[in-house]
Amino acid sequence: MIKTVAYFPEQCALNSGPVMSRVLDCLQARGFKTEENSMNADLAVIWSVLWNGRMTANQQVYEHYRLHDKPVVIIDIGALRRGHTWKIAVNNI
Repeated sequence: MIKTVAYFPEQCALNSGPVMSRVLDCLQARGFKTEENSMNADLAVIWSVLWNGRMTANQQVYEHYRLHDKPVVIIDIGALRRGHTWKIAVNNI
């Protein structure tokens, strides 16, 4: 059962603030405890799988959580139209 959700604000794109904030608000409103920079939560939320620049460390987070059979929610922008469309995936699916 998922009770805690980790997020990594320093590993997000600079324009991610409003979207990540809304995601965290939604999770908290539904009773999930959010933990900043935790490698011990039940689920992780990361920004992008580009493993580049600010998001380089997300690869380590992704691999750690998957190694422990824990889900990773990935938020990404621009899969269809940059700046207009969003993708939310679980375990990159």
